[in-house]
Amino acid sequence: MSVDEATGDFLFVGKTEHDAQTLQEISSHCKIGSDENTVRVPARMAHIVAEAVRGSTPVS
Repeated sequence: MSVDEATGDFLFVGKTEHDAQTLQEISSHCKIGSDENTVRVPARMAHIVAEAVRGSTPVS
């Protein structure tokens, strides 16, 4: 996971989610665009995401 310094966008790297039930549940809350993927980020990485949100140094 990292943050694009120019735009502030978050860039997630993870395993692409393929489980049909999980994708259906996500789709019931929001539309997954044809140019988008659902990526599973492990819970153990929550602190990395939180640091990025707070504006800490980007993590690669």
